[in-house]
Amino acid sequence: MCIRDSVNTSEIKAPYSEFDNFRAFFTRELKANARPIDDQQNVSSLCSPADSTVLAFGTMDKNLIHCVKGHSYSVGEILCGPTEVNTDPSKLFPSLTSENQLYYAVLYLSPSDYHHYHSPTSIVLKERQHIIGLLNPVMPSYLLSHKKGLKDNERVSVKGDWKEGEIALIYVGALNVGSVSLSFDKDLKTNAAEPWVNAKDLKKDYKDKVNKEGIIIDKGQE
Repeated sequence: MCIRDSVNTSEIKAPYSEFDNFRAFFTRELKANARPIDDQQNVSSLCSPADSTVLAFGTMDKNLIHCVKGHSYSVGEILCGPTEVNTDPSKLFPSLTSENQLYYAVLYLSPSDYHHYHSPTSIVLKERQHIIGLLNPVMPSYLLSHKKGLKDNERVSVKGDWKEGEIALIYVGALNVGSVSLSFDKDLKTNAAEPWVNAKDLKKDYKDKVNKEGIIIDKGQE
């Protein structure tokens, strides 16, 4: 009831009676134009990718991003998993030099938020990585007392290029919302009982004979 009372019901496409479980409610669809994309034709700007609260933002500091107060993770670890904890960020982002910066933002989706992501700008996606992990809560109060909360959770990262350089998006699973799906990647299977069975699908190169440069995602596209 608390969640329902904090939701703008007028923008939901389907009636509540059609939601069989929490996940169906979290991933609900909205009516057309309920989320207009700001400055949609300007591909040099970024819009918010989701209904969310900004927990942190800034620039990389000595290979670290500061996700929650007092808790920092290496760029390689959060993007690619624990085996890349000491990887130099310039190997992950070849265009990164002493002349430019790596910026980041950490966004939290509460249970009442609309749980769809939209591309923050026009991107040519090059690759995807699926990091198998737990499904711990990600609410700020939990993360403050559990340092490993984000880096231990199952997540999916995608990397590519936009007009101003390179970009990466990381989708982190959580308690009650364990599945991550990408509209442009039907091979992705998260929250599986035996994820190691499909280990060959944990990494995927989006550049192929059809998409020679990668998959093009327009600004605002899911």
